Amino acid sequence: MKHPYQYGAPADETELRALGDVVIAALAPTLPTDDVVTTRWIERVSSGVDPRVVRDSQGRVAGGLVNIPQGQWFGGRSVSTGAITAVGVAPEHRGRGAASQLMAGLIRELHQRNVALSCLYPATQPVYRSADYERAGQHYRYRLQLPPVLQRDDGVLRARPMLAEDEPAVRAIYNLNARNSTGWFDRSDWFWQRMILHSHRYRLRSYVFERDGSIEAYISFTHEAEPTRRYDLVLTDLRASTADGWRALLAFISAHQSMAPHAFIRGDGVEQWFSLLREQQGFEVNQRDDWMLRVVDVPRALRDRGYAQHVTAALHLEVTDPLIEANNGRWVLSVANGRATVERGGEGRLALSVRALAPLYTGYLHARALAQLGWCELDEQSADAASSIFSGPAPGMPDVF
Repeated sequence: MKHPYQYGAPADETELRALGDVVIAALAPTLPTDDVVTTRWIERVSSGVDPRVVRDSQGRVAGGLVNIPQGQWFGGRSVSTGAITAVGVAPEHRGRGAASQLMAGLIRELHQRNVALSCLYPATQPVYRSADYERAGQHYRYRLQLPPVLQRDDGVLRARPMLAEDEPAVRAIYNLNARNSTGWFDRSDWFWQRMILHSHRYRLRSYVFERDGSIEAYISFTHEAEPTRRYDLVLTDLRASTADGWRALLAFISAHQSMAPHAFIRGDGVEQWFSLLREQQGFEVNQRDDWMLRVVDVPRALRDRGYAQHVTAALHLEVTDPLIEANNGRWVLSVANGRATVERGGEGRLALSVRALAPLYTGYLHARALAQLGWCELDEQSADAASSIFSGPAPGMPDVF
């Protein structure tokens, strides 16, 4: 029986505009009603990303999303992922299977394109869990009281406004931090340009910090109105490659204290700059959001990520995936020297759904925790092996999208 909703790419600018209208109405209903926002939307999604739609039985756009092709860092290696954003369904089509068909179509397409993972921030969890996404990492927003109580900054770095030619050095500093994380983006060119360096959502101010012409840190920020006729500092991105760089960043933030009572900083839960504060008081978690992950290609996802160099172990998995038949069955994951091989077969000692595999894969939940939730079946040997194989820094992400 033919599904009442059909998945595909927008056929032309008319459908792209219709998708923009649906998404904007669903996610930002207080925006102006003129055409400026939709036109800006079309410009942003016309290249570098994959807008997708579902059409109703009359061929009209009922909803859609945008897939951002990039990577995520796991164990020091970048694993291909589809970062999903701007998911929206028109009100008259909600609860009728449009969203399910949209997500199923995307996952099948990503698998055909040899993409290993898919991740997103959920507005609601049930619809994504029905497509076998599960919570797998954290994002934090901190509020820092200004001035922060810092260790001393020696002032050895010089701050100046960021220039276009600084971009390679800035990206290198970010990548140095990201590759040592679990779950941070290996940012695509589109993501850097549209979300970080030239975001349409903010009037960004960006600076670099250098010594003898070598950049050691960078920061991007904007101002947010505050009830006392001053403003809060909203930091959209900041990273450093040295201890002096981190001290310079915090000193730079402190220098705004005459007008900014607070600074809001994005992070992944374990921030390097925490260690430069003399006291634990003065900052708090303002917001926490968990992102969700879907393992799209089981063997590719397990093979492409990195693992701890000291771990030598084998894990016999049995995976069930109602959407991607190629993921189903038994797999043997063998890890040594930081790399993995994945082969068909084995004894299936750790049995779980592809949804439960997501938090195990990132280290968000260990195998015994999954068993306590009733999400897997395993023996003690498999529990120990899984704990060793998927150990590492807590999964997090400073980016929002």
